[in-house]
This record gives sequence, structure tokens and C-alpha cells, in this order.
Amino acid sequence: LNSLYGLFLTGQPNALPSLEKFISMMRYIHTSSNRDLVPIYEEAEYIREYVDVQSLRLNEMTSVTLGIDIKNKDLMIPPMLLVTFVENCFKHGVSPIEKSRIIISLAQDDDTIRFTTSNRIFPVKRIGEHMGIDNCRKRLELLYPGKYELIINNNNDIFAVSLQIQLQS
Repeated sequence: LNSLYGLFLTGQPNALPSLEKFISMMRYIHTSSNRDLVPIYEEAEYIREYVDVQSLRLNEMTSVTLGIDIKNKDLMIPPMLLVTFVENCFKHGVSPIEKSRIIISLAQDDDTIRFTTSNRIFPVKRIGEHMGIDNCRKRLELLYPGKYELIINNNNDIFAVSLQIQLQS
């Protein structure tokens, strides 16, 4: 909201389109919270809009790469499952004074999705640290026991997530 406020305050031409994306994101959160599963393309679009809105606050020190390759738009996924990792990229992977890069990829082949994120780590200490990732692990275990692989690496100041899920179409 602060980023959007700043855009309107300074009369930036992308203020209105950014507000429209934000409204779309809030609509998705509201409508998806009532469903157990959503089409993967809706989740992917939410991630795309989230990245766009978060990118508003970034300067030239941070680059963001987002790749989405969805072949079966009707494949269903639990809502808000992947965004936890995307949020962490922007929470821990951004510095206004040091170079950083955020890489996010979502790909789908048949009934398998592959989701990866990678970002540099700039330590931020906040209440509830790792709560989102812990909750995501619990959701994965409840929804996809034996049908997912989650690998999290925290090496050399880089935080990387690799998640593969075998879904039912």
C-alpha cells in the first residue's frame, strides 16, 4: 500500500495500473480463501501480480526474474501454497544498497509442477520467523503425502527453494 500511495503522490503514470493489480490480488485472496483448490493459472497470475506490485519498491540494486510455463491451465492446486516462498524472496532478498537478484520459476508438465526460488539473504529479524515455511510444509504433508519433494538450501548467502509436486488433474 505504501508503494501505491507513493506512486499516486508523485503522479507516476503506472499508479492506476498498479492499483488495478493490487485490487485483482485482493479479489483473488478473497475468492480463493473459500475454495480448496484453484486452477494453477489463477495461482500463477496472482504470483505474477504480487511480483509486479512488490517490484514497485525496488531500485536498480535488485533484479527480479519470473518465469512461468503452464501447459494445462485446468490443473488444480491449493490456493496461496506457493506464494509463501515468493514473499520470503522479497522479505529477505532485497537491499537498497547491495546488489541482489531474485529468481522465481513455475513450470508444469503433465500432472507435475516444479517451483523454484532463489535469492540473496539480507537478514531481517521479525516475529514469527519461518512460520510461513513451516505452515507450507504442514500443508504439503497433509495434501500430498509422498507426492512432493521440498528442498531448501541456505548456502553462501543464497536461499534456494525447490518444490516438486505430483498433482492429480
